[in-house]
Amino acid sequence: MKIRTFFFLIAAFFLMTSEDGCEEVLLIKNIYPNPVQTELHVELQTEFLEDFFQVNYNIVNMNGQVVGAGKFENEINSINCSELQPGYYTIQIPEYGESTKFIKK
Repeated sequence: MKIRTFFFLIAAFFLMTSEDGCEEVLLIKNIYPNPVQTELHVELQTEFLEDFFQVNYNIVNMNGQVVGAGKFENEINSINCSELQPGYYTIQIPEYGESTKFIKK
């Protein structure tokens, strides 16, 4: 899998090319801090979304249980992780088929 970065004006987006040659734009640009203690910041690539958007997400633990859910409504969003038990988690964005992992300290 190959990841390429393109810069237009001040914005950047990431285009991932899989081994079968298909290309897809990644919606999640960055998550930080990782590992997280209390508040996780999720930065989205909003260039490809409508001006007024809401993106649903789930937080899933390593047992596959949904332990949190919400909506991203901005380019940079915060998720309160203080109630999560320490461990590995995944943020899933079902409508875009995207997920990324993070660690809770």
